[in-house]
Amino acid sequence: MVSADLPRLPGDQRVVVVLHLTPEAAKQITYYERVAYLIAEPEMVVKDYFERDDHRDMLDCILSLLDPDRALRNVESVLVHGVTLDLKSNYESGLFFIKRDEHSTPERTLAPLERHFNL
Repeated sequence: MVSADLPRLPGDQRVVVVLHLTPEAAKQITYYERVAYLIAEPEMVVKDYFERDDHRDMLDCILSLLDPDRALRNVESVLVHGVTLDLKSNYESGLFFIKRDEHSTPERTLAPLERHFNL
């Protein structure tokens, strides 16, 4: 959708797009005021990853393998590596981000997003 449909939307229409986009790529296609990153420490991402409904199929597949514990450890190590790189990139980018922690709530996340996007 992003590459094909987004450029064709009317300029005065507000659109929220959730995607994985590096800060470097974001800086090439948009402005500071139009992007926000929601980030978390790797341990929190790993802990919550398979609690999401959209990841349930992957968990079911992993659990059906001959050695699901080994597969889960592998997925977790890949997540930790990727999230660690993403955090470093976000911190260094200068772009707006909200860091999720154990005290995060939808309301505590929405308020700074509304301020950032002047909503």
